Amino acid sequence: ANTAAAIKIAAANGGASLTTTSAAILAGHQYSVFLSDDSTTPSGYTVSLLTDQQIPAASGHSAFRFLNQATKTGAVDVYMIPSGAKLADTIPIATALPVGSSASYISFPSQTVTMVITPTGTTTPMYTSTAMALTGGEVRTVLLIDAQLTSNPPVEAFIANDVD
Repeated sequence: ANTAAAIKIAAANGGASLTTTSAAILAGHQYSVFLSDDSTTPSGYTVSLLTDQQIPAASGHSAFRFLNQATKTGAVDVYMIPSGAKLADTIPIATALPVGSSASYISFPSQTVTMVITPTGTTTPMYTSTAMALTGGEVRTVLLIDAQLTSNPPVEAFIANDVD
């Protein structure tokens, strides 16, 4: 059954809620709460409830979704570059992903890849992962943020294992 759930976001040290929302949730499902800056709202934030994929990606495929919070970089393109290939010869799997938004799970053939993040329309890497040996069935969520302690690379990526 659908149940309306109140979602309240507060500072880590407590106090009044910074923002609240309500969303319908389903029993047996998993969700992620995506909080993003939004100067058009009174609180300065937007809260999105994202449904997590709970089943493995199709055989021989991997599925990744991307959440962009790299405000200094802006909209990004995401590449999964096969081992031995070059960025210039690869088509991005996500394009023009704006700050504060998410891309649904994107499925692609599993192989060893390097994830490269560029500002939209450029070939200037802002983030390059180590090689990832994907064997099939993996489901991942990737959060992109501005680097906090260094500017090289200017973007950090945090990868959550949704399903192995």
